[in-house]
Amino acid sequence: MNAQPIRETSPDHNIPLEHNPLLEGLTLASNENELFPLIARDPFRQSFWKQNNQDIDLFRSYMQQVVIPTKTFLRGGLAIHRTLKTSLYQQNPNLSENQKKYFMTGSSLVSTAFVRGIHEGLVIEGITGLGKSHLIQSSLSTIPRCIERENISGVERVVQINWIYLDLTSVASVEALAHRIVETVDSILNCNGKLFELTFKGVRSAQAKMEASIRLLKTHFCGIVVIDEIQYENFAISTAAAMRAWILRIANVGIGLIFSGNPLGFQLKLPNKPKDQEQHSTQILRRLFSSDNIRLDPAPSVDDPNWITFTKGINRCRMVGEAHPYDRKLELLKFSHTGGFNDFYVELHCSIEKLLAQNPRNIVDEDLINLAARKSSKLTKMKPLISAFTQKDSMALRLCTDVDYDYYQNLWTPSTDTGSANKQSGPVGIVNVPLTDIDPVKALADEKASAARKTARMKSKAEEKLSPAAAAVRDHHLDGLHSMISGTAKGSDNQ
Repeated sequence: MNAQPIRETSPDHNIPLEHNPLLEGLTLASNENELFPLIARDPFRQSFWKQNNQDIDLFRSYMQQVVIPTKTFLRGGLAIHRTLKTSLYQQNPNLSENQKKYFMTGSSLVSTAFVRGIHEGLVIEGITGLGKSHLIQSSLSTIPRCIERENISGVERVVQINWIYLDLTSVASVEALAHRIVETVDSILNCNGKLFELTFKGVRSAQAKMEASIRLLKTHFCGIVVIDEIQYENFAISTAAAMRAWILRIANVGIGLIFSGNPLGFQLKLPNKPKDQEQHSTQILRRLFSSDNIRLDPAPSVDDPNWITFTKGINRCRMVGEAHPYDRKLELLKFSHTGGFNDFYVELHCSIEKLLAQNPRNIVDEDLINLAARKSSKLTKMKPLISAFTQKDSMALRLCTDVDYDYYQNLWTPSTDTGSANKQSGPVGIVNVPLTDIDPVKALADEKASAARKTARMKSKAEEKLSPAAAAVRDHHLDGLHSMISGTAKGSDNQ
């Protein structure tokens, strides 16, 4: 079944959506059956492609072209398509109110408070190694980046930009955000920096630059702004409140927002004395984050349906020969080396294929899998994180950075009080976030400092002269404290 443009009638304006010129020429999916053929990709099935791509050193790059549409993947892709539909519908240039807004200046366009009742967007959150960016970029690749339009809103010719992708890694201020937006649009339109210079000519303040950048997005009927690589340090901290307020203004002009990043990045903090705008925008963003949220987690077991679909698809991707047959025993071993993380499984697969390329007589058995895992520097580096998940050890997970370990502790610990009002039903920091919550980074530092102080006090007491009975009690408690801090028994061979 081929995806078709929507043709139902707008409940507010009684205008068929097919009369919206912004939707013309777009093939957007409304269900999984429509999206699947648009997004699924496996170049290894194409004999001509395979014959011309036989460099084992590029195998990891080849794998980046593979898209295996699991249920979670399809849900994310559909949400992105739906966000674009809604955004372009809200910007329909055939509506008189939108025609007026189109010609507003930058300051007038973004001066109003957020009052829109419907905002279509998406939050994709998860720790490292789960394929968040791959999901987004693969979904965006099914949508034309831009389309040339003629005679819209009284403009003879304009390039409609359906989506822009912003990596927030090096964006730490309002001005930097404005620069990144205009640089991206400049690149899409192949202006070689001229658009950037023209947009900011004579513009000095960060506020004026953001107004100009939003005006530019509106000029080109931008449908979606994707904000990826959200972290606690660049988005959740109190000093980012002003930038978050401006991001919200992008949504206020009818442009859909897609957020992606680490769960800690969505635990929004406010300054000690926040401005009304910053406080209001933070509250609104928290509501937006809970409206359509996809939490990506490592597969809970080797028998997880999504994991089986994914691993079978990956094992079809080979330089030479047929797909590796599914062997649950070997998959259990692979799971122990990858922890249910998509990216780590692909890394192990690439390492295995490289060993097979070096010696085609090798077979995929336990020894080869173990060797491939040892050969991978990435898997070696991430071993503490992988082990924490394979063993479901929340104490070990506390030693890993950028992980909301409380969420996984609740996930892995069976609840004995099903009626408790404090039982969490979703990711920490996304659903029902209080206006003042604990700084996770500071909390972890305080906890480690507290444990160190307790250990020091115990050592001090240990130096005192005690009776044999008291010494035995002391040693028992010291061993218990060691186990609590390290997650292992003192003197254990399984460290």
